[in-house]
Amino acid sequence: MEIDFNLVNEFKETILKSYNEALNLDKNVRNKELNDIVTDVDIYMETKIIEKIQELFPEHSIYAEEKGEILEKSEYVWYIDPIDGTINFANGIPLYSTSIALKKNNETIFGFIYDYSSEKCYYAIKGKGSYCNQERLSVSNNNNLSDSIISFCLTSHYNLDRVNEILQIEKCLAPKVRGLRLFVSSAIELAWCAEGKIDGCINIKKSQRISSSAGILLIEEAGGKVTNILGETRQKVDTMLATNGLIHSKVVNALKYAVFVGSSTEVIEIKQDELNSTINTYIAGKAYSQAIAGAKAGLNSKLLTTISGVRKNELDSMILEAKKNNIDTSNIVISNSIENDIKIVFKDENNIKIKEEDILKGSAEALSEEIIIQNEEVLKKASIIVCQTKISKKTIDKIVEIANENNVPVVINPSRPNEISLDNKENEKLINRISMIICDTKELKEIFGQDVVADEVLKKYENKLIIIEDNNEVKYFDGNSIIAINSQIDLQEVGAKDIFIGRFVKKYLEKENITEAIKASVI
Repeated sequence: MEIDFNLVNEFKETILKSYNEALNLDKNVRNKELNDIVTDVDIYMETKIIEKIQELFPEHSIYAEEKGEILEKSEYVWYIDPIDGTINFANGIPLYSTSIALKKNNETIFGFIYDYSSEKCYYAIKGKGSYCNQERLSVSNNNNLSDSIISFCLTSHYNLDRVNEILQIEKCLAPKVRGLRLFVSSAIELAWCAEGKIDGCINIKKSQRISSSAGILLIEEAGGKVTNILGETRQKVDTMLATNGLIHSKVVNALKYAVFVGSSTEVIEIKQDELNSTINTYIAGKAYSQAIAGAKAGLNSKLLTTISGVRKNELDSMILEAKKNNIDTSNIVISNSIENDIKIVFKDENNIKIKEEDILKGSAEALSEEIIIQNEEVLKKASIIVCQTKISKKTIDKIVEIANENNVPVVINPSRPNEISLDNKENEKLINRISMIICDTKELKEIFGQDVVADEVLKKYENKLIIIEDNNEVKYFDGNSIIAINSQIDLQEVGAKDIFIGRFVKKYLEKENITEAIKASVI
């Protein structure tokens, strides 16, 4: 069939006529899904639009918001949402629209949206552009995320998991964009994006595109881009990220997050001089330090750790510092029944570390397989997981199992001699299932044996093993040669390796290239 611009006028006349007739009806508001609603206006208008399509295209299939699928199967299917934004309409909020789309063999070839608040008629024809009241549309030319306006959907009929997920997305984006807006009319938001009024819109609810198909075609024909929120091609039922295209990858990267998993350590710092000793106590740990470093570099970091609630001052200070850096602390398990790991650090009068002693117990054992299962959802949806090996191998195995099942990369960062070593085939299997190991030369020997040669081990693990050498070189094998990158920061200083790893994870998620991520992390 041939789609032409005359069809736009046919639909506009039908919609306005049925809408004006429907306004004489009692709205008769009633619940649908959870707190979602439907009115008699929706039903009346949908019926009239269906009648018009049947008159014009009697052989076509139709899928309507309220009545579902009707008519025989056809390569042509019409999608109708008579009132997109029914809650707004029912409450007199002038942000609602009618959306109609036509697909041929699951490809949208025609889209129509009528915005009642502005009396604007938006439409698009595949390959012929997007229009508003006969004027050609173009998305915005803004390429700065910080200058962007992005809309998102948060409705009363979202379940609690979706509410928490969209609030987390809001938390990720709010510091990085000019403004977030909540309109709750998907069709209008998409039309406005195609028109350049806003720079993007997000919907995390996986849908069959009844109300979004027309708007998606509008954006694509206006020069924009539409994917799922991971930046991947949308499936038949999927989430949605629509933008002007220029900020698309920036939004995708802003929504990525890393989970740093590990136990926390109570540090008792003793500074000695000739007259007295001063004692300072605080909470630390690799996972915490790396999450802080990543967050300071702009990474969306989540911290999964176990910690005692007994040392309240240190605990409060740790959580406050994490929150200051926008780290999600909701996955920290706090319990008075957990005995913290303890590290004693001795320093001289010049604050130079003399020695340190580890007392291994408590939180490393408390971070159990059961706690990992309780936090499975946050791990499944992570962009990357960074795991410290102070926790038990059984717990690590469960983390890797969840990650593998959901295609989430796992980075292992050894903490000290432990169960993760190559003294048996089971550990070899574990290493083969993770994405990357980042270690220094001491940790390399603890994992692979005291007699190993670093370059030989690197060649065995292509693009997988990253070694921080004592001479401040960071090395890995790219499949052809060993790449050595000089660090401009002293990686042998206390805490410097954790800073490198936090930065590296941020850059790796952005670039998906080890060399570029390392280079950006050592300056």
